[in-house]
Amino acid sequence: MRKRFAGILGTAVALTLAIAPAVLATQVKLSWNNYQYGNGGEFTATAVAGGGPTVTPGITGLAHDLSASTFQTFCIEETETFNWDTPYYFEIQFSAKAGGGGAVNGVDPISRATAWLYAAFRNDATVLGYDDNNLGGNNRTGDAGSLQLAFWLLENEITSTTDAQANAWVALANAHANDAFNAGKDEFCGVRVLRLWDTATNTADGWVFSGNHQDQLTMVTNDFTPPVPLPASVWSGMALLGGLLVAKARRNRA
Repeated sequence: MRKRFAGILGTAVALTLAIAPAVLATQVKLSWNNYQYGNGGEFTATAVAGGGPTVTPGITGLAHDLSASTFQTFCIEETETFNWDTPYYFEIQFSAKAGGGGAVNGVDPISRATAWLYAAFRNDATVLGYDDNNLGGNNRTGDAGSLQLAFWLLENEITSTTDAQANAWVALANAHANDAFNAGKDEFCGVRVLRLWDTATNTADGWVFSGNHQDQLTMVTNDFTPPVPLPASVWSGMALLGGLLVAKARRNRA
């Protein structure tokens, strides 16, 4: 189960980077792109018209987004699915529905570490050492695979991985998980869960959703402040730590 902390939730703040205007929509679709790896992200999210509540699925046009009107995302539920280019109704929450590992009563809140890592990816490639080649290529695709594993680790969807880069990013995210909270900002850096649904019904008590699919990450505000870049020696040490943790996990299972 994720730990939730009291803090400033959902507060609108001045964005730290220029972004495109929020697009209001009633549905959202996920599309394949050159950086999608295996059964995980990166996925490209696009707002589309439909019959649900009119809100924005997330801000667009940040550093790693492929256009001013879309945003790149990753899933936080390993075992659920969605269909490419299919419009889904959506709602913005702090938790995944169903959730897989760590869920309690069918609800699985995201962690601050997950939020920080996703905000770092959306904003500044140099923070993570993430490949910033927007023209395609194996480096960014490989990094996407490692980052997806990191999100699944942080959300308890998987228990371990031999991917050293994923383990290094988990360690980095845990180290900076409280940065936004300590700075008096939105404790999740403006990151939320984009829940995907088949149907949405407007009732007297509000919108009711059904037919859940694989939930994704999104940003509703940009409360991310890049930390001081780490020297190469620190990156090497974090990668070594990741390898040692994997080796220890293997010994414990033996």
